[in-house]
Amino acid sequence: MMEISFYLLLLFFFIALIFLSVDAYYWWMERYPRYKIGRWQKEEEWMDKVFNKGASWLPTVPAVPVTQNRHLLLLDMMEGEFTRSWVQAWQTGGLLIGVSEFSLKDSAVSRQKTISHFINDNGKWKVKPENVDFAILAFGLLKYNDKADFLKPAMDEVIQVIEKQTGEDGLIAYSSRKNIRYIDTLGLVCPFLVLYDRTYGTEKYSALAVRQLEQFIENGMFKDTLLPVHSYELASRLPVGVYGWGRGTGWFILGLLDTYLELHVGSEKEKLQQHVLNAADYYLQFQREDGGFGIFLQNREPYDSSATAVFAYFYGRCFEMTQDQKYSEALEKCLTKLKAYTRRDGALDYCQGDTVDVGVFSQRMDIMPFAQGMLLRALKMYSTLKSNFSSPLERQRYRKNA
Repeated sequence: MMEISFYLLLLFFFIALIFLSVDAYYWWMERYPRYKIGRWQKEEEWMDKVFNKGASWLPTVPAVPVTQNRHLLLLDMMEGEFTRSWVQAWQTGGLLIGVSEFSLKDSAVSRQKTISHFINDNGKWKVKPENVDFAILAFGLLKYNDKADFLKPAMDEVIQVIEKQTGEDGLIAYSSRKNIRYIDTLGLVCPFLVLYDRTYGTEKYSALAVRQLEQFIENGMFKDTLLPVHSYELASRLPVGVYGWGRGTGWFILGLLDTYLELHVGSEKEKLQQHVLNAADYYLQFQREDGGFGIFLQNREPYDSSATAVFAYFYGRCFEMTQDQKYSEALEKCLTKLKAYTRRDGALDYCQGDTVDVGVFSQRMDIMPFAQGMLLRALKMYSTLKSNFSSPLERQRYRKNA
């Protein structure tokens, strides 16, 4: 009897050791990589490190936890509560877009690996998507490859998911709660819809994308401001969640901007351009003195790299559109902050984790592949800016002559 008790105790010890080892690993990996964070002597080295780290993550990007637990993480993994496939989908999509835009040539291998990882020989998803989050991954797969015909079955599967999530108002619901309109859908889905139309010669989905954006502008903003709410209820048009969530605002401006860029010239594109510039001017007031943006814009604290990375890309594009120096200055200030929060291996840190539910925000601040991708998009804009104008004075002269 004592022998059995001894072996049971030994078994319990080893199981406890395994659980504690997993917790210790994640504790260590959250802290040790921050040693000497942000100490970059050369800008080019920083940019190369950010790209190489992002490219190395594809196609199976690091897991972004949805659990808020800090202990017994192995139990969450065993129960399937550590992360979600759709969370990993938008992480992969954002990173794929950023890596591709930063260097189409140097990202060729990563792009091909990503296609092979997700798409089978028949051009369909190996694991059929069930959430609209996959639209941003589909966008990245389709936009930066010359395999549109091969990929069409997979793109059609994403369209089917989006259509299934369309509510009685004809707009897209993010989750199973079809009476709620989330801000996330704007950045996740709208640009893909326009790209799908452009690629396959259809017209139906661009109109849906524009309407999704315009309805959120009409119903999802705090009175007389451009501070968006996390979501709103369909029948009452009442807000659900908080206003001014940083990454949520990022989804809004990303949806506006990338949809605008994909649209053909016309009245809808002109309207979206005005929305983009209105947003650009409005959000400048919330940029912190150190260049970053907060988890909540109007509060400015605490800081969030994921929101700041999206704003960096956004203001880079706005400068490209207008040649207005205030946007290039906003971009450069964002990048100064982001550089200070980049680990020695090139991973962008201090990104707010995935949202638990509407109004329930993650307490984790860690790496995030999506934010890494947005930083790469911003760095591409910055590189283009630098190659055209070697000094702020030259940019100012160009603006006066434009």
